[in-house]
Amino acid sequence: MGEGEVWSFSRIYHSGSCKQLREKSGRASRNCLGYRRLNLVGSRTPPKADFLRSKKPLGCGGRYTNKEFYNINKKLRKRLERLIKIREKLSPREHFICAMIYHHGFSLNSSRKALKYIRKAQGLGYMRNRGVFGSIVDRLLQLQGKPQKYGTQIVILKNGEFKKSKNGKYIQYKLDGTISDKKRVSLGLPKLKNLKKYLENKEICSN
Repeated sequence: MGEGEVWSFSRIYHSGSCKQLREKSGRASRNCLGYRRLNLVGSRTPPKADFLRSKKPLGCGGRYTNKEFYNINKKLRKRLERLIKIREKLSPREHFICAMIYHHGFSLNSSRKALKYIRKAQGLGYMRNRGVFGSIVDRLLQLQGKPQKYGTQIVILKNGEFKKSKNGKYIQYKLDGTISDKKRVSLGLPKLKNLKKYLENKEICSN
């Protein structure tokens, strides 16, 4: 696959850059926030991205390292930026796709772009996966060293690993206490108590 080839938004999106891209069974992961490898047009099977041609197992069983994961997202962001430049106008869904790719860049610049695109997508009426807005806001705040609002993020160490408590559970990143459960539910997020429980026990692919 030529590095300079311009991919469609759908192809970039369905190639995915999420560590939970696929389960051991090869099916799409429900926890992948939309990074599902679906057919692009009708029953047509989408071409596999270069990194998906690897014999290395995918998903949590495959154990992508942080470096591999970030490199995958970096390549997708480059393709995305080329596509954005040649498009005069983006659809609401395409704004959402941009937000999702940038959201998984795990940098201040990428997170700011993710917030810009998710606001645009939702402003244009694209309300699928509404809770992503909270995740994007929280990650940006976390990268700035500020408390999160919605409670979607866990503590990440300087080496990129996820911090665990003594009982082996992940630790929810600090909150500022400004968002009510009513607001969380309105965004499609669980109540804080349930969200905390989910984050503590979720399966996260990290080495």
